[in-house]
Amino acid sequence: MKKYNKKMILVSVFISGGLLLTACGQNETLPEAAPDAEAENTVEEVEVEATEEVEVEEADIVREQTAEISHTHGLELNPLKPGSYLIATHHGVVEYEGPTQAYVLGEMRDDFMGFSRVADTQYLMSSGHPGHGSDLPDPLGFMWSENSGQTWEFRSLLGEYDFHALTASYQDNNHILGHALDFKNNFESFIFRSTDQGFNWERVETNGLPLDQHAVHDMAFSPEDDKIVFAATAKGLFRSDDSGVNWSEAAAGNIKGLAVLGNNEVYYFNGSNEELYRWTGEKSETISHPTEHGAVNYIVVNETGNLVITTERSSLLKQENNENWNVLIDNGQVK
Repeated sequence: MKKYNKKMILVSVFISGGLLLTACGQNETLPEAAPDAEAENTVEEVEVEATEEVEVEEADIVREQTAEISHTHGLELNPLKPGSYLIATHHGVVEYEGPTQAYVLGEMRDDFMGFSRVADTQYLMSSGHPGHGSDLPDPLGFMWSENSGQTWEFRSLLGEYDFHALTASYQDNNHILGHALDFKNNFESFIFRSTDQGFNWERVETNGLPLDQHAVHDMAFSPEDDKIVFAATAKGLFRSDDSGVNWSEAAAGNIKGLAVLGNNEVYYFNGSNEELYRWTGEKSETISHPTEHGAVNYIVVNETGNLVITTERSSLLKQENNENWNVLIDNGQVK
């Protein structure tokens, strides 16, 4: 895998007509452009900044300590350090390691969105927008990291699509679903599928899933079966039993964050009534949590089975038991 540092990037954009191949589901395939014998399998190289490729060695690891974070756009367990957390923010990926210890990883200070870990690996996926002063195209397309966020590969759709949600199958980590906005066509919203870890994508023709521009907040495969996918949307918690084609409502409300533990076990936050829930297939039960930190936007379950959440006010909180929570980052301030 090519790993780039921030100072020197050579972006390769595939202009083959096969990047978005066909539509999945019950509708017809997407229309394809007329074939071009010379361009079909070529690569257009765009110099973003004159530079060179570098492999990251231990001595090259960049960790800049920070006392605050802002605009949380994703949360994952750190696969390399149990008990620590990776937070996607408006200004890079932050590792929260412990009391007073938080670090911005790598050299990218861009706006990370759709941030997600590939289960049981140290691979990360993301998308987003260039940070202030960056020469990168907007949006950042699909990005991939194999060293827990130190460096990122611009794998596909650079300058074309912004993924707001990404999820990889537990059974086959080549299989990825994403919710994306098309920057070149009036920000139309789609679900895409990749079966090769994000190099190529096909559009999924969905039924029943609300696909307004900002309706889908998050998505996650079930760990038990990758035919079952959940989506947190502004119009409810939705479930698909056929890998993202047909969807039905599992719970009503403006659902913002979710963590899927099984086919019938989902934690989610309902922004309509500011409540945190555990859904078990037949019913949803409330979970007490501090409300003064604002709406919950991302949820994970840590190694000890406790919930960890981020909020729209840039707080990070860890559940200690059913009633008590430990505030790790308080309204953006690392404690």
